[in-house]
Amino acid sequence: MKMEEIPNRYVRPKIEVEPTIGDDVQPEIPTVDLSRLLDERSSEEESEKLHFACEEWGFFHVSLGCIFFIVVRKFSE
Repeated sequence: MKMEEIPNRYVRPKIEVEPTIGDDVQPEIPTVDLSRLLDERSSEEESEKLHFACEEWGFFHVSLGCIFFIVVRKFSE
């Protein structure tokens, strides 16, 4: 299958945005903390970050927060 151009459904319009940080600073890749997703006190806020990362970036960095330490502790017992 040979594609000559990108289908319109995948093309996003260019948005003019005023820089809020210096031109030499690259934006940070969004980070989603899975332990915060599982915590009812912070899950709504972290879900919003996940939604933003998926919609605006298409990918994100995964942080396990304290889950990693719990798993390590369980294996060491």
